[in-house]
Amino acid sequence: MKKFSIFFIFIICFLLLACSSSISGIYEGTQYGIPISMEFRDDTVQTNILGFPISGTYEINRDRITINLTVSMFGMNQSESISGKIDGKNIVFADITLTKIK
Repeated sequence: MKKFSIFFIFIICFLLLACSSSISGIYEGTQYGIPISMEFRDDTVQTNILGFPISGTYEINRDRITINLTVSMFGMNQSESISGKIDGKNIVFADITLTKIK
């Protein structure tokens, strides 16, 4: 019975870790020769592309991530949504892979 209890606790801990709904840290990559970094904290994401600060939120569903960004420049606001896959220390999008550096 004791072995079963330890095994059961191990399985529950593994499932809780696998179902994590947040990430944190800085992820970097290059798209078309332009360096891109994203910093994830709590449920927010911050990035800076070509000198323009961009912020937003993200959602995780299993190994999929959806990032909702709001770009504000020249007095206009533009909302964009991008989806990717979390693969270990990488976030893989259609045309860029970001790797966790911190």
